[in-house]
Amino acid sequence: MHKPSIMKKFIISVTVQIVVACLAAGIHHSWAADLHDEHSPIHPFIVEEMPVRIDAAVLTKSGNKYSLNCSVTNLSDEQITGLRLLLISFDVEGKSRYTIYQTSKVELAGHTSQDISAVLQIKKQVRDDERLILSMQQVIGPQSIWHIDNATLKAAIKSYAIGDQFSWPKVQHLHNLIDTPFPRISDKP
Repeated sequence: MHKPSIMKKFIISVTVQIVVACLAAGIHHSWAADLHDEHSPIHPFIVEEMPVRIDAAVLTKSGNKYSLNCSVTNLSDEQITGLRLLLISFDVEGKSRYTIYQTSKVELAGHTSQDISAVLQIKKQVRDDERLILSMQQVIGPQSIWHIDNATLKAAIKSYAIGDQFSWPKVQHLHNLIDTPFPRISDKP
C-alpha cells in the first residue's frame, strides 16, 4: 500500500512541474511578443567608405507612431551637418514591404558619436517576422558630400537581406559647393 502513494506523489510532482513549465513558456512567449510590438531591432547595412557609422538602431512603437533611435559615429575629421538614412523592410520571402527615407540635421564633430531619434511615417504595421535594414545613403558636411546612388544601394541591401552575393555600393565623394563659403574677391589690388 505504501508504494502507490509514493508513485502518486511522483506523478503529481511531475505533472505540477510540467504545468508550471508550460505556464512559464506561455508567459515568456506573451512577454516576448509584447516586447517585439514595442521595440524592433534594425540591422545596420554599413558601407565602409561612408564617414558615418550606424550603431544600436531600434524601431520603437508608441501608440500608432514609430520612432527610429540609433547612435551615429563620425569616422572622419570633418564636421557632419546632415544625414539621409534609408530603411527597408523585408518579409520572410525577401520581398520589400516598404522603404522609408529619413533626413536628419545633426551637429557631429569629427570622431564623435551622437544619439539621434526621428519619427518615421510608416503606414503599415511592423510585423514580427519582417527584417528591418538601415543604411546611410548620404552624409553632408560643410566641405564634402558622400552619396550612394539610390538604385545601387537598394539592390545591394536586397541582396544582403536574402543572403545573395552582392557588390558593395560605390560611394561618391563630392565637394560641397553649396554650403562651402567661397573666398571673397576684393576690388582692391
